[in-house]
Amino acid sequence: PNAMFDRTPSELTDADIGEIIAAFGAAAGRAKLAGFDGIHLHGGNGYLLSEFASPHANRRTDSWGSDAERRGRFFVEVYQSVRNVVGDDMPVTARVGIADSVDGGLTIEEGVGLVGRLREQGLDAVETTLGVMTSYLQNIRPYVGVTARRAWATGLAPRLFQPAGAEAYYRPLAHAVKQSVDIPVILIGGLRTTETMAQILHSGDADFIAMARPFIREPDIAKQIGAGRRGLVDCVSCNICLYHDGRDPLKCWRKQWRSLARHAYDRYWRDR
Repeated sequence: PNAMFDRTPSELTDADIGEIIAAFGAAAGRAKLAGFDGIHLHGGNGYLLSEFASPHANRRTDSWGSDAERRGRFFVEVYQSVRNVVGDDMPVTARVGIADSVDGGLTIEEGVGLVGRLREQGLDAVETTLGVMTSYLQNIRPYVGVTARRAWATGLAPRLFQPAGAEAYYRPLAHAVKQSVDIPVILIGGLRTTETMAQILHSGDADFIAMARPFIREPDIAKQIGAGRRGLVDCVSCNICLYHDGRDPLKCWRKQWRSLARHAYDRYWRDR
């Protein structure tokens, strides 16, 4: 069963698996035709590619499961399907779950091994993350880098009753990959100060920095940093945007008091 969505999957047939692999390739072909510059496969955070790789989720005993090589076969064949469609001149990268956060899940050693197999096939870069999880909050952690002083100054009262989240929480996974596989590594996960970003790049633990929630608050944050901005980004990882996912257009709900008031109404009255 998928703990995040409270669903028990049905076992795919070989024909089903073949159709899904072909669909990944077809989707990549549409993206290339539309003019995109590259393809990024999502193989982490409990989605299908990471479920196949995980001994916790993948209980199959056929050629698609039972050991690390066969559990990783689906990811490898999806990559091959995409590469065959887009050709060698288009970058293909992947977010890969390097380890699961559940008992009996994928180990770091197996996750690094999967990255190595994908690199041998030609994967251009890897973004390190968790695989199968029990909650999406393990991937989108709250209040990253928010001190009590900053929480007070920004009116972030809930943070005063919870500890701050640590920056760069996937750094150990990136480091493990860099130690074993010759591949460019992209680090995401709680990067909130330019000092931390620079230190990670200079250390060699990652080759690129990625962010998600900070771009919701400040879509031009990369240009600001390039122009000399230093210190904290504005995002405080309050995760209000996550609460409204699938309900409202994506935005930072803390930029205007009107939006916060609307969120408070939704949170405490509309959902009752």
